[in-house]
Amino acid sequence: LRFFQATYSPLPFQNVSRLIGPNQADHPGPEANMDVQYLMGVAQNVSTWIWSVAGRTDNHAPFLKWLREVDRTAVIPSVFSVSYADPELIIHPDYGRRVCDELMKLTLRGVTVLAATGDAGVACPSQTLCSQFQPYFPASCPYVTAVGAVQWTNERPTPEPTASKSVQFSGGGFSNWFVRPAYQDAVVEAYLNTNPTPAPSFFNASGRAYPDLSAVGVQFQVVLNGTFGSHGGTSASTPVVAAVVSLVVCQPWSISIRSCIW
Repeated sequence: LRFFQATYSPLPFQNVSRLIGPNQADHPGPEANMDVQYLMGVAQNVSTWIWSVAGRTDNHAPFLKWLREVDRTAVIPSVFSVSYADPELIIHPDYGRRVCDELMKLTLRGVTVLAATGDAGVACPSQTLCSQFQPYFPASCPYVTAVGAVQWTNERPTPEPTASKSVQFSGGGFSNWFVRPAYQDAVVEAYLNTNPTPAPSFFNASGRAYPDLSAVGVQFQVVLNGTFGSHGGTSASTPVVAAVVSLVVCQPWSISIRSCIW
């Protein structure tokens, strides 16, 4: 983190404000490193927490364990960035609905949750045999802001504003669990009526559609073990969007002026 900030930031070094849960400081992973470096790089001087939950629950990420910890905590961040995702297919529907309910409760506390849509594109359980696309969770929950990824139209970004285009790995689709919110009806119907789509059996057109928005998710320079490497994915675009949202939340003219942390 210090090396990254020294390279890209003119401001004095800023460390993580609080760490909750397990952390292997001598063995950092690329996922968490990328999240923290770009959260703090885009939203400089905003207090940043790491909230870590170990292990998996029935072979998927322990979303409910994390949310129960958050629920028991009095002072929490204003914005959460979640880079981990699992297919709805491998999660019990009751568990997924419970997690989504907990996310709804979290938003009632004035918190924004941004969730990566996954890096499997319009996913199928098999590359050779596909009868129905598999949406990813928790991006498929209607109470999070689902973030996809795009890439620069040019091979490399330039100092001037440049256009972006879709990137193949960015997850997107329709939930098999959660119905489409009414605020999505107009835009989803317009999309389905004006674009070629697969056979109706491949996706649940009445389900919650995602992503809600996308940001650049390729060619991210990340420091890992003292060395720069190129990384990407919706787990890159999501913390960038979370950082932008935190800057809005933390401005003095914001309607919801809360503790400026995520």
